[in-house]
Amino acid sequence: TIAQLAELLRRQGWHPAWTSLVAVRAGGSRAPIFLVSPFPITTLSFAHLARHLGPEQPVYALQPQGMEGEHAVHDRVEDMAAHYIREIQSVQPEGPYALVGHCAGSWVAFEMAVQLQRQGERVCPLVVVDSEPPGVDPPPTSLISRAANRLRHYWQLGRLREAVHWKMKVLTERSLRTRLGTTETRRVAGLRKTHSEAHRRYRPTSRARGNAMLIRSAESSRLRDKDWHRLWSERITGELIVEIVPSTHAGLVDDASSEALAVKIRQAMQEHVGPAPRRKGFGPGGVEGSPRRTGRSLPPSGG
Repeated sequence: TIAQLAELLRRQGWHPAWTSLVAVRAGGSRAPIFLVSPFPITTLSFAHLARHLGPEQPVYALQPQGMEGEHAVHDRVEDMAAHYIREIQSVQPEGPYALVGHCAGSWVAFEMAVQLQRQGERVCPLVVVDSEPPGVDPPPTSLISRAANRLRHYWQLGRLREAVHWKMKVLTERSLRTRLGTTETRRVAGLRKTHSEAHRRYRPTSRARGNAMLIRSAESSRLRDKDWHRLWSERITGELIVEIVPSTHAGLVDDASSEALAVKIRQAMQEHVGPAPRRKGFGPGGVEGSPRRTGRSLPPSGG
């Protein structure tokens, strides 16, 4: 009850156990999926996706250390990946591991795949969602040309006013939070800045072995200046499968879009055959395209 929860919080010296690994759905007989969230998006954003993946699909999400003030913030993608690997291996000691990176989380998921493969583990599948590839330079283009392409795109969709309003809101909020926000909002803004700089510095040292799936939002796939995102093919040794979900980038975690996203992730999971890997328990439960083609370094666009 609410009264019991309040009593627990009032206990002197009590601190909740905090972990980057969150069981969005702990139950199910299939091999678990580990979702790497972008900074600093709450893992509860994946509740719709977990529901659409079905009751037999365990889903765990990973959130950055530092979301709570008592924990140090990682300032290197490599350190984030190593920390997340320790977290997922507390639930699943051995592979193969199913990794899904969302937006900026795609870079961390990729680095996790590389580090796991160095340990002799298998990653099957690796799915990256609506993100540019790390360590690959985009084709040269002028800011004016890119802005004109975006304006034309949103004008044709009848969403120009909405897009400009959203962009101005994001820029204003980030500036105000950093300068005038509460202690908590300034701390979260600092976390976002640290992660953004970590992604900007990240340069992969090797490719991930095997195939991967890139899931793009329809919005991103229509923007010509984002065609180079298909160059994820340069970061893997196998085939890049590109799929498109009818959604905007920001809407990918909404209920309707999550259903289409779940279909693509299940498609990637079907390539993994054999018994589910050994798992440890994690509590009583949690919160409830296009044809194949193969696909340069900017930080991911956020979350």
